[in-house]
Amino acid sequence: KNNAITQNVNKAVFYGTHSLETTEEKLIFAGKNTLSSLSDAEGEYPVAVIAAQGRVLALGDFTFMTNPFYKILDNQQLVQNIAHFLANERRPRTIKDFPYLFDRQAGLWMEKDSLLTQEKLERFSLLQASLGENKIPLSLVEKPIKEYDFLIAEKFNQYQALEDFLEPFDLKFENISTNEEEAGNESSPLPEPAPTLETPTPAGSEETGAETAPEPLDGGSEENFFPFSKENETEDQNSGRIIVPGLGTLSTNGIGLILFDQQENRNTLILLANNNEALSDLTGYFISGSLSNCAFYQDLAVCSVTKDPAGGNSGSTEEYGFADTIY
Repeated sequence: KNNAITQNVNKAVFYGTHSLETTEEKLIFAGKNTLSSLSDAEGEYPVAVIAAQGRVLALGDFTFMTNPFYKILDNQQLVQNIAHFLANERRPRTIKDFPYLFDRQAGLWMEKDSLLTQEKLERFSLLQASLGENKIPLSLVEKPIKEYDFLIAEKFNQYQALEDFLEPFDLKFENISTNEEEAGNESSPLPEPAPTLETPTPAGSEETGAETAPEPLDGGSEENFFPFSKENETEDQNSGRIIVPGLGTLSTNGIGLILFDQQENRNTLILLANNNEALSDLTGYFISGSLSNCAFYQDLAVCSVTKDPAGGNSGSTEEYGFADTIY
């Protein structure tokens, strides 16, 4: 009597129902003279149950919804209550619903007076086509619009301009230049990697007499949640860093972030990476709906993406010691 699904329902008729075994809240019971087909025993068997904090309804029969049976006793009222249950409240979404995070028109953030480059236009067209398949329009916007969901796909060097949107995640950015030329903006060519003058002698060789490599970092601590190998640590020591609460410090080279923030009036998805190639990787993940190269933590995902040209080949989750999924 205290549940909206059974409100104003005194007696319903289920024409061919299964009973339900559960420890969840039972809503509707069969009459005491009902017989089990398994044991012929009489009992008030539960035939409707609510679970998952009131978000899942389990029913042992569906014929009561069909014509003409929905007209019997209080069946029609029960059908109306179930329809209201299904349509009334939106389920909170999480990043695990990626890429199905939007349910209304969306806007892709474009900084005011910024240049629409070829790379940005390509990203926009791909995202627009992908969302269009789900009948969700996407347009370019300079700021959040009421009743619009919000999508951001930018490089790490834009973190200051995105400060308001990144605030819920409490990220800290270190050693990341906000100068577009230094950060490798598309308007200026990337610097050539410095030539290697001499090949270093491997550790442990006869020339150096070194016996063992340094002990691996402890992957169980917060600071080293993703244990880098010594080689990767040396390679990325001069790159930017992002401190993620609960995860520790991440190198920006070869790493992309997918962040999801759901508020009452807007869903916001943020794709962040170090360069255009890496952003293309994240865009590809969105279009394909696959996060197989990502590790989850709360409402963010850390993904393997293309590294800077000076930093080596494309990264991988194996290279950085990621687990497949983190809960």
